[in-house]
Amino acid sequence: ERLQPAVVIFRSCELENFSNVRANFRVGSLMALTHLLGRGYDRIVPVLPFDGDPAVDEVFVALAAAADEAGCRSRLEPLARATNTTERAALIDRLRHEPRRTALVCPEDNVALFLASAARAAGLSCPQRIGLLSAMGTDFAIRSGMTHLRHDFRAMGRLAVDALGAEKPFRHVLEPQLSPGNTT
Repeated sequence: ERLQPAVVIFRSCELENFSNVRANFRVGSLMALTHLLGRGYDRIVPVLPFDGDPAVDEVFVALAAAADEAGCRSRLEPLARATNTTERAALIDRLRHEPRRTALVCPEDNVALFLASAARAAGLSCPQRIGLLSAMGTDFAIRSGMTHLRHDFRAMGRLAVDALGAEKPFRHVLEPQLSPGNTT
């Protein structure tokens, strides 16, 4: 009760007395999958950027559900860890030995940029050999030219401020935009 009024931003929140302004991870996942499959990637690897983030977990649940819905679950590989330099290097090394075109889906822009840099350093051509899509879409992804899902964080912020002044909690879902870039 002491936390009220409260708003959870970006990820889902089912707490009755909290407002929620969130991204539509289902639609974003469908956009990501259809884009990557349409670009000819044989397999799609979800990449864990760090442990313990409910929004990251929600992205992966939505990605798996979207793959089921789209009938392409067989193309979705198990989760790959990239939470530190050692794990990112191991992932890039595995990709060097993988003959199929592979796309990485990372829910965090900074880690996605680390992976893009490591792939280039390992001689993996992007987007010809591997693809990379960030599911966050901050200014880092935009400036880098990386393919990403763009979320309107300014609109989320405005809606959150409105929610704090509202008489009762409300829920609002914002649709992402797919921004194809130089990594797919």
